[in-house]
Amino acid sequence: MRPVIALDVDGTLVDYHAHFTEFAVQYFDLDMEHFAFEKYDARMPFYKFLGISKEKYRQCKMAYRRGELKRSVPLLPQPYPDAPTLTKQLRLWGVDIWLCTTRPYLAYDAIDSATRHNLKRHGISYQGIIWGERKYHELVRTVGRERIVGVLDDLPAMCDQAVRLRMRTALAVRPHNEMQMLGYQGPGTFPGNLPWEAARTHDDTLALFRRWLTDWRGK
Repeated sequence: MRPVIALDVDGTLVDYHAHFTEFAVQYFDLDMEHFAFEKYDARMPFYKFLGISKEKYRQCKMAYRRGELKRSVPLLPQPYPDAPTLTKQLRLWGVDIWLCTTRPYLAYDAIDSATRHNLKRHGISYQGIIWGERKYHELVRTVGRERIVGVLDDLPAMCDQAVRLRMRTALAVRPHNEMQMLGYQGPGTFPGNLPWEAARTHDDTLALFRRWLTDWRGK
């Protein structure tokens, strides 16, 4: 039985948020200095940070996807995980990697090929991709719960989904979600007592996966 580790893509492995912000600023002809993504800390919805309606924000996202700009999303900078190195190490440890990515609205067929092109371009190893808001439910159905070592995701809501499915889970802590993590109030939790672990740096993430894998093999 081969172990499986599930990884989110946008915001966890690649720098989607900064890449999309640059596009959105040009799309709406905004002041890039004022709307630099580094100033966003998730205390408000992103469309409010940009000062636009949710409808216009979604139109912008569709334009981004239709332009297949996801083909050129860069990797996250240090100290965050170096995705090619991380996935290659997992493969050396005998782990199968499943990428689980959320597509909550405005589906567009080309986004699949654009994402796969980007992964290939960066040399990110994986065995399969699952799309959708119920991605971890689909993961369980696809590979079986007993094979799943753990999950890494940058969205607290998706971490909650994995926890409810009894998976070991870690939040990929990034600038866009750190305030969400600090103020998180989920079922039966309070700040400082989160239902998932936190992974910030490349070394943090590798050490976490190694510990999870050791526990999984011990069982």
